[in-house]
Amino acid sequence: MSDTDINIPSNAIQCKNCGNNFGGKFCPSCGQKVINERNTVKHFFKLLFASFDIDRGIIYTARVLFTYPDIVVHDYLNGKTVKYYNPLKYLIVVAGIYAILMIGFNIFESNIASTNELMGEYGKQTQLQQTINSYTKKYLSIIPIIMIPFFSIVSKWVFSKHKLFYGEHLLINTYLYAQYLLITTVIVIIIAPFDDLFRLLFPFGFVILAIYYAYATKKIFDTSLISAFIKSLIIIVLGMAFFLLVVVILSMLVFTILALLGYDIKEMVS
Repeated sequence: MSDTDINIPSNAIQCKNCGNNFGGKFCPSCGQKVINERNTVKHFFKLLFASFDIDRGIIYTARVLFTYPDIVVHDYLNGKTVKYYNPLKYLIVVAGIYAILMIGFNIFESNIASTNELMGEYGKQTQLQQTINSYTKKYLSIIPIIMIPFFSIVSKWVFSKHKLFYGEHLLINTYLYAQYLLITTVIVIIIAPFDDLFRLLFPFGFVILAIYYAYATKKIFDTSLISAFIKSLIIIVLGMAFFLLVVVILSMLVFTILALLGYDIKEMVS
């Protein structure tokens, strides 16, 4: 009898994925779960609910970020990650749903038109502005991901006394901004029958962002509500300002290159 035969338990089964003999519910060689039942409707719904894993999935993470954002952040920073949905995946999923609703309900265009009306003659869109709006709409789900590093730079400065790494601030802001988008998405669904209210979503969204950030940072950094609100405003305003500054610098660089290549810049911006 070989050593291999001795180590195989009497109740060993053969893995359907790699052929390894083992005992238990998971193959130690490839990780395949033992599935003996047929793919019935009941099994399908088990897979459906498993994808939303109430104990440690996206629904659980969303719920706890509403009630105890500090616990989510502190657990994740301390390596207790199993219970929670990955922060970047969470942001990607929520931002995707948010973008679909914003475009599907025509909210993006509605808010652009509302802004142009308020600006009067200054709100007349140039070809450049139309191009920028077109690209913003096209990549609406990606922009939040791009903004997180700028929020995190300011966040690290504002909460410097807590001695967190920049990467830890990236994690915190990813969770918080994703939760803000989730709140906004829920509001969009609620006000869907009242499309006149869509014009107010962008300015109202800024207020939601400030309130949730203040609420969450108060708990996470154990500070007063007033201090948290002021610091949240600083993070949001400066974070957006840095983001726009980089966009402007990159735009100027692109225009310079285009001018050197012989393109008419005046025609593009008029």
